[in-house]
Order: sequence, then C-alpha cells, then structure tokens
Amino acid sequence: MCGLEDKATLYLAGDAYGHRALRTEAEARAAIGLESRYIGPADLREQFGIDRPGAIVSQGSASADPARLAAALLRRAQTAGATVYSRVEVMEAASDPDGVTLLTDAGHAVRAKSVVFCCGYEFPKGVPTPGAKVISTWAMASMPRQPCPAWLRETLVWEASDPYLYFRMGGDGRLIVGGEDEASPDAHADKAKMKRKCETITLKLSRLLPGVEFEVDYSWAGAFGESATGLPSIAPVPDMDHAWAVMGFGGNGITYSVIASQVVSKAIRGGSDPDADLYAT
Repeated sequence: MCGLEDKATLYLAGDAYGHRALRTEAEARAAIGLESRYIGPADLREQFGIDRPGAIVSQGSASADPARLAAALLRRAQTAGATVYSRVEVMEAASDPDGVTLLTDAGHAVRAKSVVFCCGYEFPKGVPTPGAKVISTWAMASMPRQPCPAWLRETLVWEASDPYLYFRMGGDGRLIVGGEDEASPDAHADKAKMKRKCETITLKLSRLLPGVEFEVDYSWAGAFGESATGLPSIAPVPDMDHAWAVMGFGGNGITYSVIASQVVSKAIRGGSDPDADLYAT
C-alpha cells in the first residue's frame, strides 16, 4: 500500500566522521546486535564503485512513500476508533487536575484526559525546546526509471559530512537526492538559493557516482529540525498537567515515533518506560 521495502544502508566516510570513526561505530553497532560491518576503500570500490576511505554497510532499514504511509497510519488509527479532524489548529491549551482543555481556531473547545503534542518541527506554544533549532534542507528527484547501479535499488546512501548528501531510489525508479542543509529557518523559501543548492547537490552526486547521469523532474526545499544532542524530546510539558510533547528532531522520525508511543502510553497508564530518561528535556 505505501511502497514499504526493506533496504540496506551505506554510510560513507566524510569530513564530519572519517574512516576511523566509522570503524569504531560499526564495532559498537555490532556489539549491541545491529547487523553492521565496516568496509575499507578497496571493498567499497569493488562492491559499490565509490571512492571513499571507508563506509558502514548495515541492514534493517527501509524506504516508503511518506504521504501514502501517513495516510495508511491515519486510516488504521480510525479503524481502531480514533477520530481525525483535518485543518484544525489548536490555539491555546490549559490544564487542570482532571485534564486538558484545547481551544481551536474553529471556535470549539476540546476536552481530554491527556494530550500529546506531536508537532514535528513546529514548536507549540508553551512547550520548551532547549537546544532545538529549525534549519533548511533541499532535495530533488529524477525522471522515472532512472538508470542506476543495481545495488542502489536495494540500498539507502548518505555520507558523514556537514553539509551531507543522501540518495536513494524511489518506487517508480526515480533517483531521490538531497542534503546541503543550512542553519536558517527560512532559507528554503529563497528560489535563487534553490537553484544553487540543486546545482551543488548534482555536482556532489556526479563526483560520487560519475557514471550516473540524470534529468531533474522535481526539486523542493523545506524546514528540518535539529536538536543539540541529535535525540528527540519525549517528555511531559512543564507546568502543564496531563500533557506530553513528542518533538522528533532529526531524520529518525519513524524510529523515534515508535519509541515515543511506548514511553508516553506507559506514562499515561501510570507506568514507566526504562528508556524514558534518555529523551527527557
């Protein structure tokens, strides 16, 4: 339904983390049961045709169509009894000993025993986000049925650089490439910068995969969230009883949303999760 496919991941040494750092990380991953192995430059060239000092090859990743995946998750929630209201903004929230009242832009007040704010990168009013910031990022997609190395159809790729490059194949055979993040919350709205960023991304990809030529069909830019630690915030909202905030900063939203569902659901039921302290602000 949502094009979900199991994929391997290739994490390339870059200017932020070199081959020694990646070797250490691969060993740490393997030690806790994550299927990862470090490969040196000779194996990297032979297996992937990429000239870098080293890389981590790992299993257990996946790719999907994000819009279809989100729609499917909402349909499943509705099947389980949830009610979805679209295009309604919560303007204010106030708690009391018995629950939380939410005031909406539709003029309605919503009453709940518990509230969980899951706003992505948009900071809700009254929810502190220490160390968090919104940046800009860029991406583009080739025409469908893009000729690419066979291994790329089963592998997600990104580099340990700042700014970094990432790329993967879409379900319709498009090559999706992005990166060039910039520490500005609104730079993504600059059309002239969009052109320059896409040229830079194209140049980086051509240097990494010189045999791949592609025609850009779509390009886009948007806001992206980062935290000081790289971890999300999954914690009660200070000074607001019965309220939790899940702020999934970074590029691991699917993983962290599963963790957040476990942490928050246990807390609402009066229990505790052993990982909760890792994500408290």
